[in-house]
Amino acid sequence: MLERITIDPAICHGKPCVRGLRYPVETVLEWLSAGMTPQEILADYEDLEPQDIQAVLAYAARLAQVKRIELLPRTIDARQRLARARELRAALAGKDFEAADIEAFKREGRE
Repeated sequence: MLERITIDPAICHGKPCVRGLRYPVETVLEWLSAGMTPQEILADYEDLEPQDIQAVLAYAARLAQVKRIELLPRTIDARQRLARARELRAALAGKDFEAADIEAFKREGRE
């Protein structure tokens, strides 16, 4: 089934496609997620076959299989970034950057 999905750098910039027909897998998935039925897709694109739609879904299912997901560290919001920038700017006033940065790290407990 997955042999129907091809990857060729000369076709659609190397994106996975259905049998090299210039139907990227992502496009067929977008049609399906937008609510088109396989029958509607096949009626609109006569060079596609029912097995092609099944292959697209099998390919997507294969890509979705993950062993684990690692969460990214919590990021600070814009207000916190702005406050931090103001704090550093104030610390830099009249001091060299390295000394001000070391003081900021000490306050944050990162040294």
